[in-house]
Amino acid sequence: MISTEGYVVSCAQEAMWFVDGVHSTSRENEIRIAFKLEKQTDITGLCQKFMDIINQNPELRSHFRPSDSALLKYKTPHFSIDEVVKLHEEENEERFINNVLTEKFDLKKDYCLINLHINQINNKNLVIIRIHHIISDFHLIETIIKQLFEHDTKYSFPSTTLSELQCEYIDSDEYHDDIHFWVEQLKQKKTALELLPNTPPHNDFNGSIGKTQIQGSLYSNIKHYCERTSISPARLLSQIFAMTLYRLSGQNEFCMGLSVSQRKSFPALGLGYAVNVLPIPYHFSPDQTVSDTLSTGNEIILDALRHSRLPLKHIVETCAPERSLGTNPLFNVCFNYQTLSQPYQGSLSSLLYGSQGQSITINQTTLEPFNIDQIDCQFDLLMVVEEITDGFDVFLLHKDNVISHATAEGILANFVHFSDVCLQQPERALSEFGFTPNQTQHPLAPQSGSTNRTLIDWLNETATKYPDHLAIRYNDTQLTYRSLFNLADNLAHQLIGYGVKRGDKIPLCFNPGPEMIVAILAVLKCGACYVPINPAYPDSRVGDILSDIQAVNGLIEESLTARFEPLLAHVIVPDLDALAQETSTGSLTSYLPDSEDLAYIIYTSGSTGKPKGVQICHRNVVRLFTTSDDSFHFSAADVWTLYHSFAFDFSVWEIFGALLYGGRLVIVPYLISRSPEEFAQLVEQEQVTVLNQTPTAFSRFSESCIRNQLPLNQLRVVVFGGEALNLASLLPWYNTYGERVSLINMYGITETTVHVTYRKLTQQDCLEDRGSLIGMPLNDLGVVVMDTFGHPLPIGWAGEMYVAGEGLAKGYFNRPELTAEKFIEKSLGGKTRRLYRSGDLARFISEQEIDYLGRIDHQVKIRGFRIELGDIQAKLSRIAAVSHAFVTTQKTDSDTILIAYLLVNAPIDYEEIVQEIAADLPEYMIPQQFYLTDEIPLTVNNKVDMQRLHDISTKLLPTVRNQVAESATEVTILSIWQQILGLDEIDLESDFFTMGGNSSSILKVYQQLNQHYPNQLLVTDLFKYRNIRSLARFLSDKTTIAPNTETGPKKTARAQKRINQLKNRRQRQPQLNGA
Repeated sequence: MISTEGYVVSCAQEAMWFVDGVHSTSRENEIRIAFKLEKQTDITGLCQKFMDIINQNPELRSHFRPSDSALLKYKTPHFSIDEVVKLHEEENEERFINNVLTEKFDLKKDYCLINLHINQINNKNLVIIRIHHIISDFHLIETIIKQLFEHDTKYSFPSTTLSELQCEYIDSDEYHDDIHFWVEQLKQKKTALELLPNTPPHNDFNGSIGKTQIQGSLYSNIKHYCERTSISPARLLSQIFAMTLYRLSGQNEFCMGLSVSQRKSFPALGLGYAVNVLPIPYHFSPDQTVSDTLSTGNEIILDALRHSRLPLKHIVETCAPERSLGTNPLFNVCFNYQTLSQPYQGSLSSLLYGSQGQSITINQTTLEPFNIDQIDCQFDLLMVVEEITDGFDVFLLHKDNVISHATAEGILANFVHFSDVCLQQPERALSEFGFTPNQTQHPLAPQSGSTNRTLIDWLNETATKYPDHLAIRYNDTQLTYRSLFNLADNLAHQLIGYGVKRGDKIPLCFNPGPEMIVAILAVLKCGACYVPINPAYPDSRVGDILSDIQAVNGLIEESLTARFEPLLAHVIVPDLDALAQETSTGSLTSYLPDSEDLAYIIYTSGSTGKPKGVQICHRNVVRLFTTSDDSFHFSAADVWTLYHSFAFDFSVWEIFGALLYGGRLVIVPYLISRSPEEFAQLVEQEQVTVLNQTPTAFSRFSESCIRNQLPLNQLRVVVFGGEALNLASLLPWYNTYGERVSLINMYGITETTVHVTYRKLTQQDCLEDRGSLIGMPLNDLGVVVMDTFGHPLPIGWAGEMYVAGEGLAKGYFNRPELTAEKFIEKSLGGKTRRLYRSGDLARFISEQEIDYLGRIDHQVKIRGFRIELGDIQAKLSRIAAVSHAFVTTQKTDSDTILIAYLLVNAPIDYEEIVQEIAADLPEYMIPQQFYLTDEIPLTVNNKVDMQRLHDISTKLLPTVRNQVAESATEVTILSIWQQILGLDEIDLESDFFTMGGNSSSILKVYQQLNQHYPNQLLVTDLFKYRNIRSLARFLSDKTTIAPNTETGPKKTARAQKRINQLKNRRQRQPQLNGA
């Protein structure tokens, strides 16, 4: 028989019911108590006891249904054993566990929210109790376990529910005091902990469980510290958990949830769900001592506990204006200290979260926990701590899409580590402590790769070995190695005649062509250093470079001489026809450089606006190729393109990659490099084997190859460099060409000689969209990722990337202060190493994989959320009609918005785009504006030219089909939406969020609507009624609705009183603020 008498639920139960509906496939609010019993256990008696417990406690027989105005709780008078107990016959323990744990209660349909599952396998009774969190908490779990296994023990509990006690509380002065406290406590903008995405494993659950223990001397130290400072273990360990996350993430301000029982606040409370989660704000100062930090934090927690009656739902509604459906806007990590009536030999928590290696004995009955390591998680991170007789059992529940297994292990290890070192030395500053050595990366062990060989040594050997091989082709011009080196030798003698000597810096300015290569070789052959200048550089930059190197002589293309004659004493124009007629005038042996002599200086942009010259020696370049040999196997059979400006260091790889091995270098004319169609045809015609591209340029090249069905039979490797790679953008290539061509991602920096890392990509990498994977360092280089205090970080955490090894430049020319700032010496692993500070953000995602995250000074934040623009670009690129996507930001008067530029291959409208990406991206990552373009224009270094891109693009507007407002309410809402969204025309049935709305703008809508319709709606209503027509209908119903005649289950007087109190409370509730 089903009860027809409805009771109003507690705020926490209402919130849980709502979240359960939003995350309809998740089991995050279900509790599983799983253990094994000996075969001789009286299972029949156990089942009967279990039924007695349920039928003696009405809360355990509750189910929930919505009424017109509130969620109501109904109580079934009695459950039969068939409704509760489920007998299983699986013959495999793992299959039994998986079958039970993947079951899910449906709060909208189910009447029984507690089940007992039993199976017998291998002389063991396997028991799993499933119970929904909406009717239970850890206190109830302990009660059930004790009642099942303690003999002749009868318990009686108050029958008062949390919802009844909350009715009285919200009419009290204490309620208003608590509201005021939390508004003040959270008035500064607090954010959740920023966690980077992780590629989750394929399994039935969204999360995993990590485990560790604190025992022995550390357990004693914690207990003694608590006694000495009057800080409870719960408050101490929760702070150390927060401190650990601060040090790992580098985020000094965030909120963390603290789970607290309501039973102390409401002593008359009976069994059932009685938990509140308090958002504890943390603000860490790196210079503050541990003891001061813990003392200050303890007071903050104690203050929060004094105001712990206010339900989290009310705190969120009052203090968190920025809302996202289905997620808590205040915190995403939580700490739960399990408080029990007594300590046990093993932890009861292990029955929920898996074995820690100990069984639990209750009245001579041994409960052996299962080995459980997967779970559906409510929070990104939840630490559960339970004190046992000789220590603490620690469990870390984490969502796999943000925390990997290796990262979770690092969190646990460092939690134990900081518990140890911080309490041993509490007077030291937080920033002084490093991370536990056994959890940090160990990749900084470059192999010795020093060489005395120079580029000229190697080039001369190759020219002697392959004199008649074709070295260069440019349009109709082609040169063999013999011809090329004769020209270079003759030009070198000319330079010597002008007074050029070993070590001189010679500026070169050429458009792509054979003269450029001859000039480079000639400079190197007379022991000098070439300084490339792109003809597209403005006069001011050219002047800065020439002034910096104090240039006297320069090799300049004939068409550019007028620009340089006022700036140089000697402007030398290589005349290849004339040089070919000259005969050698002697040996250049005496001018040959040493391996430590500079080969080139490439100037890069400086933060002050003044370019800085990076000094690279012969040894740097030679070892770049010797250390890459095993990966690429370059040979005289290879055909390379010189696609990039010779003032961009990618050209060093292209030029010498061909000429050092006797291969052919195809110089790409500038206009062809700007045309993807012509360039793709050139690659096919020249039978190119090694292609080097920035990801943006390759996207255009790939699209052209696919469209024109080019076979590219000779192409064997594509090397990416110069900018972050969006893996998803490679899928069209893989779908067409498979993995026949090796795609290699190589992260590099001018200051570390072109390339630092090597990663061979696969189609699976792109399908999993695993970030920007850059692999591991070349053999003679090392990479370490460190936090802002110079401590190497554990796997999974982002920091600045430092590079060590043979590729490091000598420094910046004429910039000793900048060189000292960027090239540092630091003791690591017992050795003092020279490191280059890259300014790039990265993380190790395993011991063999680095994930590149972009420039540190270019990190994008939107309303407190750190945004990875590459993530958005990847999702947009997956849309069939989108060939390429580029996302950037734009500042407005009050916000920062996201703008997406799309290169499309088929018609697509605004709503289709938003609908495609909304399933994969949170609303704060959905661009507010979309632009369509026919091309993605590039700069001279083949990176996106933002100004031109914006100028040539067309803004895509939402489709408007129904724009005639039919009521005064629709007119009012339409006017507000037009103002806030910046749109002249709006479809009355279009979703607010598909037209560029977000949680920031929805608050502005709420504030304006509240002026027109005071106390008629909540912010959450705007998430439910997301177009003008439905929202207008909702508001009209609110003002005109007549009392309904009850046709369904009746409400009690007590329930109706509670509903009225809630309505009154909402009318008294303070305005949401923008803090």
